[in-house]
Amino acid sequence: MTRRLPALAITACLIFTGCGPGIDEGGCSADGDCPDCERCDSGQCVPEICDHPPNGCFEHLGVCRDRTCHYEFRNGASCSDVDPCTVDDTCTNGACAGTPMTCGSPPQDECLDANTLRTYGTSGSCMDGACEYPHQDDVCTSGCKSGTCNPDPGKELWSFETPGRILSSPAMASDGTIYIADYGYMFYAVNADGEEKLRCQLDEPTYNSSPAVGRDGTIYIGAGDYEGVLYALRPEDCSEKWRFTVGTATTNAGMDSSPAIGDDGTIYVGSDDHNLYAVNPEDGSEKWSFPTGYQVHSSPSIGGDGTIYVGSDDEKLYAIHPEDGSEKWRFQTGNSVRSSPAIGGDGTVYFGSWDYNVYAANPQDGSEKWRFTTGAEVSSSPVIGSDGTIYIGSCDGNLYALDPVDGSERWRFSAGGCVFSSAAVGNDGTVYAGLGDGYLYAIDPEDGSEKWRFKTSYVTSSSPTIGSDGTVYL
Repeated sequence: MTRRLPALAITACLIFTGCGPGIDEGGCSADGDCPDCERCDSGQCVPEICDHPPNGCFEHLGVCRDRTCHYEFRNGASCSDVDPCTVDDTCTNGACAGTPMTCGSPPQDECLDANTLRTYGTSGSCMDGACEYPHQDDVCTSGCKSGTCNPDPGKELWSFETPGRILSSPAMASDGTIYIADYGYMFYAVNADGEEKLRCQLDEPTYNSSPAVGRDGTIYIGAGDYEGVLYALRPEDCSEKWRFTVGTATTNAGMDSSPAIGDDGTIYVGSDDHNLYAVNPEDGSEKWSFPTGYQVHSSPSIGGDGTIYVGSDDEKLYAIHPEDGSEKWRFQTGNSVRSSPAIGGDGTVYFGSWDYNVYAANPQDGSEKWRFTTGAEVSSSPVIGSDGTIYIGSCDGNLYALDPVDGSERWRFSAGGCVFSSAAVGNDGTVYAGLGDGYLYAIDPEDGSEKWRFKTSYVTSSSPTIGSDGTVYL
């Protein structure tokens, strides 16, 4: 006897299983004719195989219960949620979902051309799987280079304030650290962005002595009122490596002279006790001393052959052998020599004197090559341009550009007030000088015209230092 099935079930079986009426005895005509978890296939009841999970977040094989396939979740399995703006797509309770892409690493700012800077916002958004960042294009009035606008000439980038005045000049280490001492007991290390790196208090005051940096990073600076002290300081913490002391608490032996460092590391420094000293860099012991006739405020300079040149308040410039401190020659002027000599490419020694003159001396015998007379004392030290031009200031208020061959005047720049500081020459030849009116000037080397000026807070006796990127520190 054949069992009658509802028409819908039969239709469904006819369409989906191929089972139908007229099947042999013992066969099936619909899934309902088969036991639980079996299905009708070509008139035969066969086990239901659960191998069609809803998606990849379920196990591939399931189990059948109550004619329904049940599949275990694949929680934690990798998957794809088909959203290009998500990452780390993961299965959770049968659903695939990813973490929204974070756009927090914008491209580097870039120069679109010589005068246009494009800067990017710090936070972006995802579009079609890629981060897009808001950007802004700006015109750089002084040009664009390496993803930044060149600073406008003469614009202050930062300032570093000290309790005391600064009369000495800054020194720069190879890592860009700037060392400076105030008119007192404090010594500072400043990062290239103007942030303080460290400070230390010395037990003797520094006045006009500027620091010098050795090849190993050791910092040397002169100090002292009556007792003269040359400090050797460690760059990492400003601790004292050694000190070289001359005089006593009742003598006048302070060190206003700035130290100079020879090729072998020997430190040369002058003292108010009338001597120039050569000091061993290893332990601060004295190598030799050279006596002059009066105080030595001039900072020594070193020639290409190692000869030491230094001025004295006894009105002379001395040339000294570096090996033993013996005198090579002396040059007589008419007043104190506090200017530090500059050495030309041919060895000519240029320096100024309080007798109003700038001198050029022959390095072989100290004979005079020429002199140039200014209108007042010359305390400033000369600097030499790439073409040999001599730049030097005078207390008559002028900065002079002089021909190195005959000392003739090429031009003068007048600002008023005594010019104590020495100039510095940039890579493009621009002459930077702090003058007696309290301004730092940038001067065209061709004709002495002003490029720009920057107002300082005091009369400038500190000499400018130029960084590798052209930044001027004063």
